[in-house]
Amino acid sequence: MLQTIGLVLLDHIPLGIDRVPAPGRHCAHAALARRGACVWASPRDLSCPLARFNLGIEAPTDAVQDALAETLFEWGYAPDVTAARLFVAGLTPLPQGNRIIVYGPVEALPRDPDVTLHVVTPRLAMERIIRRLTEGALRATGDMSGAGAFCGECTAFPLQSGRIALSVGCPGSRRELMLDEAELMFAVPRAVATEIPLDVI
Repeated sequence: MLQTIGLVLLDHIPLGIDRVPAPGRHCAHAALARRGACVWASPRDLSCPLARFNLGIEAPTDAVQDALAETLFEWGYAPDVTAARLFVAGLTPLPQGNRIIVYGPVEALPRDPDVTLHVVTPRLAMERIIRRLTEGALRATGDMSGAGAFCGECTAFPLQSGRIALSVGCPGSRRELMLDEAELMFAVPRAVATEIPLDVI
């Protein structure tokens, strides 16, 4: 099982890479990459409403946000729809667009990844963050919600903010990505990839 995978966002279908075998969740497609596959997904291949919103597939209209709030409430992520609507309003989705997402081992991607996901232990995450701090006095800031962890915290947030993200995951992403109890997700956007030391002493 790979501990590092990459995501590339394209405006075209990549040559020589297979499409995901069936529609599914963003985190489920990433799980294929953790097992060594390199695949691409179109908007039609992404079924999770929270991922579709975070990845800019659905327009952030009031109707879409209300429907997503209802879904989050039904999933048990909020005590009521009003609280779920506040959660949705606080998300940082990608700009709306018809994009192709490529998931795979970094060396198999068509270009350098837009986001690199590292599966790490808390100690390894701490070492990377401290090393980043001591080498460049770059404070690690992020966002954490516990819902939409891979699509929101580890894809949309790093791309929108240009910052790293350290996420405990959510029930769906932890299950799909087969994270062990002691594993976290550490996402690095391309904008700061050279600032993140991955060769921790």
